[in-house]
Amino acid sequence: MNAIQILLKNIAQVLLLNNAWTGLFILLGLFIGSWQVGLMALIASIISLLLAKHTNYSEEEINTGLAGFNPVLTAIALTLFLVPAWYSLLIVLIAVIITMPLGSAFREFFKPFGVPMLTMPYVFVSWVVLLMSFQFRFVNADVKILPDTVQEITFSGHSIQFVSAFLSGFSEVFLLKNVLAGALILIGILIASRKAGMFAIIANVIGFAAVTVLGANHDQINDGLFGYNVILTVLALGIAFKTRIPRYMSIILGVLLTVVIHAGMTTLLTPFGLPVFTLPFIIATWIMLFAGNSMSVQKAEESEE
Repeated sequence: MNAIQILLKNIAQVLLLNNAWTGLFILLGLFIGSWQVGLMALIASIISLLLAKHTNYSEEEINTGLAGFNPVLTAIALTLFLVPAWYSLLIVLIAVIITMPLGSAFREFFKPFGVPMLTMPYVFVSWVVLLMSFQFRFVNADVKILPDTVQEITFSGHSIQFVSAFLSGFSEVFLLKNVLAGALILIGILIASRKAGMFAIIANVIGFAAVTVLGANHDQINDGLFGYNVILTVLALGIAFKTRIPRYMSIILGVLLTVVIHAGMTTLLTPFGLPVFTLPFIIATWIMLFAGNSMSVQKAEESEE
């Protein structure tokens, strides 16, 4: 398969979609949101392609982008969360390389349970590197890591900006708050599958409505922080996997679980100063796949439905 297609699919598979055009639109969105993020995502995709055969990934995993999406996310997260310095670049590259065998290990560990590893390797590596900032001089997190305290919710008084919140939900999958990037990512999803696009749009709106009714901080809503995990969950349960639970029931329950878990995990991780990343999506999806039993993976959709 064309190497360029694989590089782009490595990026598209972050959204559980096997489509090179989707990857291209996402990559354009990343460069618009932050050229550094776009560049590091591309470099991580190249590294994963070079190392995949040597770190126990099959030809099918390589060709469909399943070997590369976790390293791409690791590169994005650490590019944003480490201080901008030459030594941080080296740390990011090392973390990307480490994510490759760790992904293989996670895949094999979860295989007997019949669930996919999803983005757990990226979350694990990113957390470990951020926590390393207390032990090494040249590992400096650009965010406040430990200690922090859980406080009552405070409101800025800002009004909810629906369009910004809606589109930022898509860009926040890649840890960026950028409306144009979000629009390009949504277009990329629609290119891969109109059904996937509609599911993502509806789920984003449902998640938006749920956190608004529950009284979430408007600034966090506007930043899309409550939307991105919901989008990933609905793409997983609505497109990538199927269970014995009826699909629409699985999606609705998955969205509700994601909202609840996101809020709870944010509180739980605050004392450690760690971002939740995509953990709510991972946990919610695993719960629904276990609940549905006999999970089976659908064939990746490369064209419009």
